[in-house]
Amino acid sequence: MPEPINSLIRFLRRAISDLPGSIGSTNLGLWFPAVPACLFFGYQYYKIGWQHMKTDLTIGCVITVISYMLLFLYCIVRNVYREHVALVVKEKSTREQLEWIQQIPRWQGYESEAAWRAAIDEQNRLVALGHFADGVFSQIQVDAFRLARDIRTFLAEFPVPKKTDYAAYDAKREVFASTNDVHIWADAKRVVDDKLRARYVLTFQARTTAIYHRFVEAGLTDRHLGVLADTARKEEDFVDMIATLRADALKLEDL
Repeated sequence: MPEPINSLIRFLRRAISDLPGSIGSTNLGLWFPAVPACLFFGYQYYKIGWQHMKTDLTIGCVITVISYMLLFLYCIVRNVYREHVALVVKEKSTREQLEWIQQIPRWQGYESEAAWRAAIDEQNRLVALGHFADGVFSQIQVDAFRLARDIRTFLAEFPVPKKTDYAAYDAKREVFASTNDVHIWADAKRVVDDKLRARYVLTFQARTTAIYHRFVEAGLTDRHLGVLADTARKEEDFVDMIATLRADALKLEDL
């Protein structure tokens, strides 16, 4: 059968299925029985006159009222039943979800319940510490401490080659066995230093410079942090920067 005809059939079926509910729940329900009745009685009045149709009119009105009442009750029962079915389905789905959630261990993603509880205790400790520290340090001090922490984390991602990593290096005498060994170690360290400098410039230099200027604005005249912000390249420079950030932040307490 062509698709337009199938679409029309589906529309008519849906309309017929929804017709009782539409009639019983809208103003159409008042006119649906009244209009055909009025047309019928008008036709009777035209044919046989008023004296002969009083009884028929009375019976017709009673039938119309009873029909409407039955239709209205049918719509009430139908709607209540539909709401009940929808509520039962939703309640069943909710109960199944709750049962599924209760079957999952609360410590899912942790090694054990003890590890899960330990993580919660640590979070509570950090929250309590944060509440305690709130107001103890100014915002600039908190930002400086956070920057020092972030630089320390970033520094740990680039392990600098140590002299003791090379077999030709005598740790007791603190000398290399040959000039070639010195060059090998220096080249390896230079690669790491370049990566440190590049990551620092891309990620932390703007923050460090901003902290330095905020320190100056607050009255701190130590320029060492400003020099490090512009020239830091080696591991030693960043270790010095971390210590300077912390020390300068604490110096603000005396200003």
